Amino acid sequence: MTSVNSGYDTDTESVLSTSGGTPTLMSLPLNPPQQIFDESQDSLKFTSFAITFRPLGGISEKDLSDFMTWTKRSCQFYKVITEKTGHERHIHAAIIARTQVTRGNMVKSLLRKYPHLSFDEKKVFRQGIKIMTSNKWLDYLEKGDETIVIEDNLPERGHIESYFKPLPPPKQTGPSSEAKDKWFSHLETLWYEHMPPGSHSTPPYVRHFLYDMMYNKRLIKVIRDDKSIVQTSRHLSRYIQKQTTCDIMFNTQFENDS
Repeated sequence: MTSVNSGYDTDTESVLSTSGGTPTLMSLPLNPPQQIFDESQDSLKFTSFAITFRPLGGISEKDLSDFMTWTKRSCQFYKVITEKTGHERHIHAAIIARTQVTRGNMVKSLLRKYPHLSFDEKKVFRQGIKIMTSNKWLDYLEKGDETIVIEDNLPERGHIESYFKPLPPPKQTGPSSEAKDKWFSHLETLWYEHMPPGSHSTPPYVRHFLYDMMYNKRLIKVIRDDKSIVQTSRHLSRYIQKQTTCDIMFNTQFENDS
């Protein structure tokens, strides 16, 4: 019988979870694998992942074909869709991997398929690979935004939940972790997930992004005061660009909110 590569770029044999090397079709798990909780959060392994792939210029047919080849080899169940068209076309996917794997190894495996990506594209791709812990991501895939379902063989609701594994609470490492601005950190994460690489992050563009997140995709709570939207756009622009001086406050051309 033909062997099937696990598809994971891993330096450890434990990810394969087989006793005889490369798993075969007969040895691939047919039921949800036993959940394993490691003491170190960084070493936790999962089977359920939510993936967004948004390269500069949009997803090409080759990009999509390579992604489907990787998915069919590496995943037991999956749903892959594309959204939008042209330079905005991108991939969303919900996958159940054949073996439990750390998020880091999942990222390495996918990036290996696309060595031509630029630094910014790799950064966006890396941030678009997350642990899927509930049905919320599946609901998101059904929202309908010029959506084309490429392939879907996910288990039905009521069964797929058995593959989800809760994330441990974030570790607190001291006063600096408590002082972190979770709201702007969350907005920055959404920015890199939903905006093409190299997007302008000046306040007007950031404001359009916030409108999309609030009113179209509905991923954040509505900022109900218009002045607060303008202020949030300014501060998020500085946050994304990691401004280190206050000179930007006096650059009226840069911070033109019109």
